[in-house]
Amino acid sequence: VVTLSPGDVAESRIPRDVSVVVDISGSMSGEKMEQARRALHQLLGTLTPDDRVRLIAFSSRVQPWRDEWTAATREELRRAAQWVDGLRAEGGTNIHDALEAGFRAESPAARLPILVFMTDGLATNGETRTDRIVAMAEARRGRARVFAFGVGWDVNTHLLDQLGTATRGSTQYVRPDEDVEQAVSLLAAKIRHPVLTDIALERGPVRMTEVYPRELPDLFAGEELVILGRYEGAGQGSVAVTGRRGSASERYATQVRFPARDRGSEYLP
Repeated sequence: VVTLSPGDVAESRIPRDVSVVVDISGSMSGEKMEQARRALHQLLGTLTPDDRVRLIAFSSRVQPWRDEWTAATREELRRAAQWVDGLRAEGGTNIHDALEAGFRAESPAARLPILVFMTDGLATNGETRTDRIVAMAEARRGRARVFAFGVGWDVNTHLLDQLGTATRGSTQYVRPDEDVEQAVSLLAAKIRHPVLTDIALERGPVRMTEVYPRELPDLFAGEELVILGRYEGAGQGSVAVTGRRGSASERYATQVRFPARDRGSEYLP
């Protein structure tokens, strides 16, 4: 078991490219749409001038605020907030084209691409087959981390789970009696200070046969990352974790003894 716990991260700010893709189909009308607006306002409020943003609304068709990245300056965020206030819920649900638009803009290596995806339903327009949508997302996502929110009961859980696990992101489901605004605000606070991205585990002096999570997520301020694994054999040597902090590569190593049998760690299984 390896635990990664960041210390002081005040100087570890990584510029972010944040794409927000939000469902405004007819089923989102009423209180859900109001919650979505408030959630988007909170998310915009966490951006800094170093960040860039794209806003994409979708129903039967895709409605981007702008096609390219926009610097998150105070004036541009004010314009973005006005666009959010004008969103109206109507039409069907074209998830395929919405995600494709969300992945369209590329980010340089020095920036962390994040896509926030929010929907309350199943695909009803355009490509509706889940396997085709998943295949497109995995082929087009590039370096993007996808944080998905499924609102209500009628969501495509297979699609959202695939998006989260395959992209170093996560999926969260919000019940009808829960507040999507609160869920998104917790995510916004989490992703505000990325500490280490593109994390990988360098294998030590023994053969590691299982490591979980298989795709190691990024590490953000205020949280820990726990990596669990099994190994074969015995020995002593260095185990290292590598990653990126902005454009710089980082490596953290520690000396570890791998016993052939350890009776003092019954809690690990």
